Amino acid sequence: MKNSKTAFKQLKQALLSDLLQHFNFPPAIKLWTRSNFVKAAKIYSKQLGSRSIVINNKDEQIDNYISSSTLERIFKYGYKLPNPIDKRRLNTLNKLAVCLGYESFGEYSFAIENDLNIDFKQLIINANIAEFEVYKNMPQINFDGLLPYYINNAPAYNQIYKVVNKLAAKGITLKDDKNPSYQEILEVEVLKRAATAVRIKTKECWYLKWHSKNENIDYYNESNTQLYLLDKTNEGWKIRINHYPYNFEN
Repeated sequence: MKNSKTAFKQLKQALLSDLLQHFNFPPAIKLWTRSNFVKAAKIYSKQLGSRSIVINNKDEQIDNYISSSTLERIFKYGYKLPNPIDKRRLNTLNKLAVCLGYESFGEYSFAIENDLNIDFKQLIINANIAEFEVYKNMPQINFDGLLPYYINNAPAYNQIYKVVNKLAAKGITLKDDKNPSYQEILEVEVLKRAATAVRIKTKECWYLKWHSKNENIDYYNESNTQLYLLDKTNEGWKIRINHYPYNFEN
């Protein structure tokens, strides 16, 4: 029961932080009006859509409605968890966990216990930005910006390392007047969380306009689905493998 209470406390804080960051809610619950709770209920109900949760290894459908009065009890007036948690309260906790990108409250609790509640989506976004910066800084070669996100000498890191050194040896860079090169992640989905490994799917766009004085301009223009495998290291979660293009339909 202690773990459930701890997970519930962190779940509430994560939900509040998300509302403050992305939806411009008042910074303190005591400042919230009734309309704030109504707005939050609409946001969560929209996020739920038609989703299912995993309970006892079985998919169970959940409705897409959270009442403003329930949110007010949870955030403002307290929401006690009985032992064991009754089905009605568990259903509410499952919905709130889904709003944070988890399959269920059980999965969120597992994430808390195993340090899996970090923002993996932001980690992947930051890793892509770091990779793009390595390309932009050529012909200077510096991979230090990758190290917070990639395991040194693992396949994903070595993949970037080989590309950069191969292009640099040919004098190819992105340094050209008004270079339109860019990268953008369109979607990020955490497919699986485990105690020592995480699997993530993305949809990405990369447009790289390589330039060289000695060779013709070469373009890398790809929009594809990619698979990231992350390992838990002594320095935190880092990317071990980045596989693309990847067909998730097979």
